Amino acid sequence: MEKAAGFSIRSYAFWAGPILALALMAFGGQVAQAAEFGDTLEVRGLYRMETYFRTTDNDRTLFNPTTGLFYRQHNDHLMSQRNEFRLNIEWTPKTRNWASWMPPMKFVAQIRPWYDTDWLISNEGQGRYSHQLTPFWSNNLQGPREDADPLFREYYVDISPPHFFFRLGKQIIAWGKSDGVYMLDILNPFNLRNPTIFEEENIKIPVWAANLNWQPTSSSNLQIIYMPQYFHHYWPGLRLEGGLPQEGRYHDWTYNIVGYFNDFYNGEFGFTVPVSVHKPSTRPANSIVGARWSDSKYGVNYTLNYLYTYTPSLIDFANTGSFLTVTQVNRQPHRMHVAGFSADYAVDIGNPWLDGTVWRIETSETVGDQYYQGLVGNPRYTSHWGVLMGLDKTVLSDYLERPVFASFQYWHDLVTNSPSCAPAGCSFDPSGHDSNEHDFQDLGFNGHTSGMRGRYKSLVTGYFSKTWLQGDTVITELFALYELQFHDWWIRPKVTYKYNDQTTVALGFNIFAGGSETPYGEFTKNTNGFIELRRLLF
Repeated sequence: MEKAAGFSIRSYAFWAGPILALALMAFGGQVAQAAEFGDTLEVRGLYRMETYFRTTDNDRTLFNPTTGLFYRQHNDHLMSQRNEFRLNIEWTPKTRNWASWMPPMKFVAQIRPWYDTDWLISNEGQGRYSHQLTPFWSNNLQGPREDADPLFREYYVDISPPHFFFRLGKQIIAWGKSDGVYMLDILNPFNLRNPTIFEEENIKIPVWAANLNWQPTSSSNLQIIYMPQYFHHYWPGLRLEGGLPQEGRYHDWTYNIVGYFNDFYNGEFGFTVPVSVHKPSTRPANSIVGARWSDSKYGVNYTLNYLYTYTPSLIDFANTGSFLTVTQVNRQPHRMHVAGFSADYAVDIGNPWLDGTVWRIETSETVGDQYYQGLVGNPRYTSHWGVLMGLDKTVLSDYLERPVFASFQYWHDLVTNSPSCAPAGCSFDPSGHDSNEHDFQDLGFNGHTSGMRGRYKSLVTGYFSKTWLQGDTVITELFALYELQFHDWWIRPKVTYKYNDQTTVALGFNIFAGGSETPYGEFTKNTNGFIELRRLLF
């Protein structure tokens, strides 16, 4: 039934995305301009395709809640094939024609329908679990969804009276100066359907907010943020059905720590543990508020930040206070404070070796966070201090017509409150002498001490980019990340070809190395290649 004339439906679906992409590339270039209606309404349409394919041949271990047994299964090679249409609408009415006192205004809306044809193609790996996964991860067209990847993505109004700027509605708000590591930039949670996606606009979840700004001088700005509704990180494996995890470890990008808790709740130890979710209501007392002051002095651009918010992820609390005796889990966020500072400075001292170098720093103290401590993993009230230092510079400009842009970053996270365990204990070791009892479970944790971190954790990153050929039609990029304590790697080379002003195509790879329970080494079996295509339609 699935095959006709030797050509399967799954084979057709595999080529549907690339065929559609080629057809759009051939579409007339003259229509690939922004459609303008008068001088106040602008509509842009963009097609975007991204295909990820596993470059290694391997299998994985899954838990069957029905039988209570673990089993091995072969991984599929196609990991995703997302086809997305973006419709961006901007309307700038001539408010002066309405009333002379009305300030300038702009209305913005983004609509992003998408469909992942991976679910039509693969019958191995995550493709076997369409019942558990496709209700959320395959598309956003089949009725209401949670707000992690919505059809109507952003919609807000900008109001710009003299010395003020107000943005009201569902939006993305950037606070940090770092790339890929987030401390101050935590107003928007992340959709971690694929944690290797670089573009923040594609993984940040928009939030409802009143973004209020006052510019008392030409260089300074006071920003007040009010968010009436809590949004959280969305992880593969997080969803529940009937009070138990629905996805297990089925999704390709399920972190070890999520899969471990899922197996536990689903009966790995001979009994199931029901989970109930409690999110803050939209009462004013539950709102998220923040303030940021920014200014420039002596060539230094700086910000002072404060945010009264919640943990970015939902935290699992045992109803008995310890997972050793748990009978039910309450999944909910915890209130926390974040206070921080950021600055950047562009060197200009007449030294050709140093001029053009941009120094960046970002630091924050987070009070009231929750880390899972010890092998048992009881949530622990945690305060931690983060620092990111970055250095950006264009190099080899004396030798190359198109020089290289280089960026380096160092980041650390240090737990600043006492690491002592709660009275219920942290470790399975009955003697209480486990040397890891004060450590914390990290993203790669899968039940062993190798997946735990100490009070101090740090990493370094490097990024390089260079353009080639006339018109900068080829762009090469290389990103590398190394964790200093876990000794694991993430390396990401990418080449982008600019076919014309409307069409670009890219090929890249995500290469992971490290231990099976380290934050990036856990994805060694997910080492992949990816193809991206963007086509501006109008």
